[in-house]
This record gives sequence, structure tokens and C-alpha cells, in this order.
Amino acid sequence: MIYVGNAHKDTTIYDFNFNIIGHEYIDDDLKTDESYREIPMGSRLKKMLQDIYDERKALREREHKQFDPTKEHVFLNTIGTPYLPERLDKKLKSIIHKYGLEHMTVYGFRHSFATLMSENRNG
Repeated sequence: MIYVGNAHKDTTIYDFNFNIIGHEYIDDDLKTDESYREIPMGSRLKKMLQDIYDERKALREREHKQFDPTKEHVFLNTIGTPYLPERLDKKLKSIIHKYGLEHMTVYGFRHSFATLMSENRNG
């Protein structure tokens, strides 16, 4: 099982005149109690995640950095930081446009997955 226990968020930092001066990326609580959940993990996904774990551990060792799996994010963008939901939506829109696909959001994908998993469990 994969346990979802926090959310990676972009916090905007303002100066005293309410001008944006930066961003801080933090792991924070989820919005609702229902957001904390467990997701079933099949053997293929487990293998893929184990490969990512092994690669990340080896990378940290080559960089002579501490490897702490409790602080590592699994899915990183091209600059090595975790994806943020609003950026995933933007990227998804560009992929949909590029390939002429039907409109879908990250939120929609998540709900489709949950529905399919629920139907699979009951069927």
C-alpha cells in the first residue's frame, strides 16, 4: 500500500508592500481527513518504485549526500524538485493540445483511478 499523508505545496512569500518576493515549497497537511488514504500497489508499481528508490540512493551516495527515504519525493521534475498540482495541470494541458486528446485534468485522472480501483475491488 502507498500511504498518502501530506501534500507538497507552493507558498508565496510577500514583502511588506504585498509584492511577491519568492516561493517556499513545503510539505504540509492535507485539506481534509478523507485526503489521508492508502492506495493499493501492484507488483509492477512496486518494482518501478523500488528502482526509483535504488537509483536515488545511489545518486545521493555519488553526491556524498545523506539519503533519507522519509524526505525523498518520488516524482521529480527536470530541475529535481517535486511536482506541484498546478504545474501538472499545465503540463497535462500542453500534452493534450499537442496530441489532440480529449480534455482531462490531473484531478480527473485521480478520480478515474479511484473509480476503477473501486470497481475492480467490487467486481
